[in-house]
Amino acid sequence: MQKKVFNWGNLSKWRDEIYGFSILWIVLYHIFHSFKKVQFNWVIINIFNNGMIGVDIFLFMSGICSYFSFQKKKNVKVFLKKRFIKILKIYLFFCIPFYLLQYLVFTKDVLGLIQELTFTKFKLSSYWFLLAILICYLLYPLIYKCLEKNEYRKIIWGLVFYLFFLFCFSTIAQSTFTKYEICLSRFPIFVIGSLLGPKVYEKKEIKEWLYLSCLVFLLSYGPLFYLIKRIPLLKNYVMIFNRLYLGGAAIGTIFLLNVIFELFTLKKIKKLLKYIGGFTLEIYVLHLALQCLIIDIFKVKFTHVSTILLFIIWYVTISILASKALNLILNNKFFKKSV
Repeated sequence: MQKKVFNWGNLSKWRDEIYGFSILWIVLYHIFHSFKKVQFNWVIINIFNNGMIGVDIFLFMSGICSYFSFQKKKNVKVFLKKRFIKILKIYLFFCIPFYLLQYLVFTKDVLGLIQELTFTKFKLSSYWFLLAILICYLLYPLIYKCLEKNEYRKIIWGLVFYLFFLFCFSTIAQSTFTKYEICLSRFPIFVIGSLLGPKVYEKKEIKEWLYLSCLVFLLSYGPLFYLIKRIPLLKNYVMIFNRLYLGGAAIGTIFLLNVIFELFTLKKIKKLLKYIGGFTLEIYVLHLALQCLIIDIFKVKFTHVSTILLFIIWYVTISILASKALNLILNNKFFKKSV
């Protein structure tokens, strides 16, 4: 059992299932925050409210999967073209048309449209993640070059200097940093995933202490931030510490999923997660559009928890089905030739 469970290679084995889990968690997180005024029990609050970890899971796994892609074909042009075209298709044929509908037809806000398209709106843009993952892919060939030459120190020192940059940016221009931190503070987890790519590819053994460390890390969230908020020199950087913690929590969650998927059959759940994991970007862009239409534009409101839970089931189902349709459309020959 030890060799079966404690193996880095399993992160590749369960890749689609982990992707599927992460995007579902993100969807639940976003819709949960549409009903902030409703009183949920603490279990629902803790599960849904931590859904932002799904983004870090996705970035971590993307770092690992990028290594696999390069091992198959060590061609920077092919690697970037494949990923750039996928993101560009989604942005051109779905995101921009939705922005036009939202800001020119419904809200009639031309300035808002310009800010969304130029990523200058508060919190960057509704679809900031597309920009973030594209930047990660552009950086990856440099990371892989270091991995291939066994120059791990260069990557680690790069991470250290980048974190130093984040702290300086937050100190010098906190209001501007607040706008961009949702993207900027997510890059380290992608780099860490990239660093572990070779271990996953070579199916190295995972030591038990690492699993235990992740468990302790997950349980330390409350006490850790209680202390940080009360230390004068650190409380101004809570936002950065929180993002870094979420990255660690993402790794811990992935390890936990690895154990669950290895020890339990769960055929139907695995099959569903694997299916959803095949079109995560489509689910990401479409569910945000659906949320905007229902909650922000048409102002649909629910006050009872039971009604909200039924709505969430409907919302998740429609998001998945519509996203699959979008995936099929974007992979049509016409769209392949258009980009």
